[in-house]
Amino acid sequence: ECKRTPAIPAVHVQQAFRSKQTREADVAILVTTGQRKKFTGLDEENGVLIVSPLGVIPLVGLLRTHLIEMLKAKISKEKRAEIAQQLLKYVTSPQFKNPIEEIITRTGELANLMKQEAQDHVRMWETRWGHYQRIKWDSSQVQDNLQLVLHGKEPLPLSYPKPEPLRLLPPTKEK
Repeated sequence: ECKRTPAIPAVHVQQAFRSKQTREADVAILVTTGQRKKFTGLDEENGVLIVSPLGVIPLVGLLRTHLIEMLKAKISKEKRAEIAQQLLKYVTSPQFKNPIEEIITRTGELANLMKQEAQDHVRMWETRWGHYQRIKWDSSQVQDNLQLVLHGKEPLPLSYPKPEPLRLLPPTKEK
C-alpha cells in the first residue's frame, strides 16, 4: 500500500494487514509520507512494515531477495510464515533499522541539497542573462550613436530598457 497523508492512520495499517491476509502474502508493507510520534522512517505495527518513501527501495530489495530465495528453496508455506516472522523481527531491530533510517535521513538531505543547487543555478543563470542583455544593449547603443555622430548628428541620451526575462522550461509542480 502507498499512502500520501500527513499522518499514519491505524486504518491504513489495518488495510495493509487485511490485504496481506486475503492475498496470503508473506509480508505487508505500508509506504507512507505520514508522520507520527517516534516514527523515523521505518516501523512495524501488527505485522505490517511501515516505511517512508525514501526507505522503501532498500527495504523492498532485501525482502524481495529473501522471498525469492525462500521460493527457490521450495520452503513450505508454514515454514515461510515462521521465517517471515524472524525476518520481521530482524527488520525492526536496531541492526537493520538504524542503517535504513540513516539512508532515509541522508536521502532527504540530498534531495534538499539538489533543490537548493537547482535554485542557485537558476539565480546564477538569471544574473548572467541580465549581464549578457546589458552588454548587447550597450554595444548596440554605442554603435547607433556612433552612426549618428558620423552623420553629423547628436548622440541620443542613454535610457535603459527593462531586461527580458530568462526563459527556461516551466517549473514542474511537486506532487
